[in-house]
Amino acid sequence: MLDGTHYYDCLCNSPNHTLRFVLDKDPEFPTIYTEIMMSHYQPWYKRIWISIKYIFGMDTVDHYGAWEIKHEDVDRMIALLTELKNVNKKEK
Repeated sequence: MLDGTHYYDCLCNSPNHTLRFVLDKDPEFPTIYTEIMMSHYQPWYKRIWISIKYIFGMDTVDHYGAWEIKHEDVDRMIALLTELKNVNKKEK
């Protein structure tokens, strides 16, 4: 049973730095699905070339971004994780 979607924007307020959490209260396997919005700064053909180099171990550059939680979202994040923890406790 999905319990809604929770969005968290980065401290910098960039729309390219958004995390999405979906709480799944499935009695057999409660979990949180996490999705991160990724920006595509390169044209499609350069992204394919980067991925091919990555597959063959030729790419040593990390392609990661950063995300900082807003202070006003900390309690909301704690509440979401506590809810998942409580669902897990009920199942045991």
